[in-house]
Amino acid sequence: MSEVKQYSITADRIHTMSKVNGGIGNTGLIERKYINVSDNKITSVSSKPQFNDITDFQNKFDILPGLINAHAHLELSQLKSPLDLSEDTTTSNEFSIQKIPAQKNLRNFDSWIKKLMQFRHSPTYNSKLAILETKNYFAKSNETAAVVDIVPLDLNPTQLSIGENIEWLRYPELIAWDSITITKKIETIRKTPKNFYSGLSPHAPQTAAADLIEFAVNSGLPISMHLAESQDEIKLLKSRDGKLFEMMRKIDENYEPSKILIGNKPMDYLQVLSRASRTLVIHCNYLDDKEIQFLAKNRETMAVVYTPRSHDYFGFDEFPLQKMLDTGVCVLLGTDSMASTVDLSLSNEIKRAAITHSTIPIEILFQIATIQSANFLGLTKNYGSIESGKKAIFTLFRNE
Repeated sequence: MSEVKQYSITADRIHTMSKVNGGIGNTGLIERKYINVSDNKITSVSSKPQFNDITDFQNKFDILPGLINAHAHLELSQLKSPLDLSEDTTTSNEFSIQKIPAQKNLRNFDSWIKKLMQFRHSPTYNSKLAILETKNYFAKSNETAAVVDIVPLDLNPTQLSIGENIEWLRYPELIAWDSITITKKIETIRKTPKNFYSGLSPHAPQTAAADLIEFAVNSGLPISMHLAESQDEIKLLKSRDGKLFEMMRKIDENYEPSKILIGNKPMDYLQVLSRASRTLVIHCNYLDDKEIQFLAKNRETMAVVYTPRSHDYFGFDEFPLQKMLDTGVCVLLGTDSMASTVDLSLSNEIKRAAITHSTIPIEILFQIATIQSANFLGLTKNYGSIESGKKAIFTLFRNE
């Protein structure tokens, strides 16, 4: 029988996120209290330590609850750095993992997708191995409480784990635009044990046909979908042409947007997705004011997931974070994948967002990545705040 681990930790600043009552920027800040932990659960937060094993982080770190990553593709975690989009002549069997040049904004989104497809069809790609590798990363960084992960449809998670105390929310990725493949994907989902997944993820407008999205929405499960990520996507929706259209035609010469797309603007998709029990709308870099207002109106069941470092990697236009927050949109944070970011640290996403959006207090970003995410995803029983009975996963946010 293993010995129960008991300890107390403290710091000059602890953001408990408890009893914040939804107040914007309210992090439940306390000073010089002790968080007492027994058997990986918080037993109390008190003025005196409960156990002899005491760690004092003083003013070197703020202590936050474990962070909640609202969008990741862990199956790409074999990549040690984002994909290099320089011209090359590699074939799918010769794919190599290359290091992207430092501080280079890349706008060639369709080229990135091509590279990603090359990687997924190369001998290097192994989704199970990649996910197993993330367990070591999360254990070492020790800041992640939960991850919403877009997983391959054929993944069997019963032999996999990303951490003993981490909530792994698995959303199988649904990609199909012809009727035969759509039917096969739907049948696969229907035959898959329900404990294999937490929601469904029709990929994006250009890769998930209307019938597939309708199936996901009508399933009663939470949904995650990429939308309004690039100007190429907006052009495809509006005029049925452009780089994304050309790329899809190279993949399938019979690709016909009029038979696949729901409408000619993101709002057409938002209206369909709003019927789901809960929807994570990923990226949303190019929404108009009416679409942002629609998301604000439906904030109880719809949230935008912003991925700051991936956004910067592609050199997209400035993300309208301030406008979304001012309007009342529920915004969460994610890391995206290691095809466009260098690690899976949500702390680093917070830091990048704080630099990019300097008018937004970092306390709001703390709140977004903890209690707001836990509330939206239904995880407040174990995560989101530092309170008695919650799981003992903490983020040490360095004061710099």
